[in-house]
Amino acid sequence: MENVFAQLDRLLTDLGRLTGCGFVWKRSRHCLSEHRLRQCNIHRCGFCDDFKRAHGIRRCLRHDTGTIPKHLPSGGDPDAFEIACPAGALELVIPIVRDGSICGVVLAGPFSQPGKDLPGLPMWQKENKTALVRLARHLVTPLAPALARRSRIAKVRDPRIQTVLEFLDLHFREAPDISVLAGMVFLSASRFSHLFRQECGVHLSAYVNDLRLAEALDMLRESDNGIAEIAAACGFSDPNHFSTAFKKKYGKSPRTVRKEWLDELHGKN
Repeated sequence: MENVFAQLDRLLTDLGRLTGCGFVWKRSRHCLSEHRLRQCNIHRCGFCDDFKRAHGIRRCLRHDTGTIPKHLPSGGDPDAFEIACPAGALELVIPIVRDGSICGVVLAGPFSQPGKDLPGLPMWQKENKTALVRLARHLVTPLAPALARRSRIAKVRDPRIQTVLEFLDLHFREAPDISVLAGMVFLSASRFSHLFRQECGVHLSAYVNDLRLAEALDMLRESDNGIAEIAAACGFSDPNHFSTAFKKKYGKSPRTVRKEWLDELHGKN
């Protein structure tokens, strides 16, 4: 059976062929690259490839993780919007919502703009915006629960724990109260705690901590946010506690991971 990421790659690739522009999926409201996609995790066209060769991919990642999230609202039903990329082209940002929260965005483009002659790019036609948004959301929204998933839900058999894991996929940055989670599935706190450990192999706090650290790892590699800012964005109130927990899990400090990734990018570009 085709997994959800292969399915998304195929759907976005087909949509691009039909419309003449590219479609890229970025995970979470931080617009992080989804490395489980083979094709549609970055724009792949001659114009973008030339820019990345000349300036490095980091400028594009900084735009995705730094500029775009600032335009995303914290709640509600966010509208799609246009934004200029570092190369001067236009992208259409299409937020995808799951359970009232943004679980990722689709980036359509890049497009040339009026007054700019960008070789090889289709001209932005504002009258096509509504159709592009509807098509992208029609294809991607049904996949959103699986796309947002960072948990071990596939290995969990109890539907009550599955329900909680799906909730935690989007809300791990918050401080999940065990009584509230237990109430969601009509269990006492003690029974829920026992069942969670039985199904997931770890206590709830350790499970949430792993989700937060995995998100922080991606943000360290792709964003320019400071260590304290990343810690707060991932649900850690104390940057020192975050750094200690991160090093315990990954064997390296957050600063070391960022430096190694930047050195790797510099070597490639």
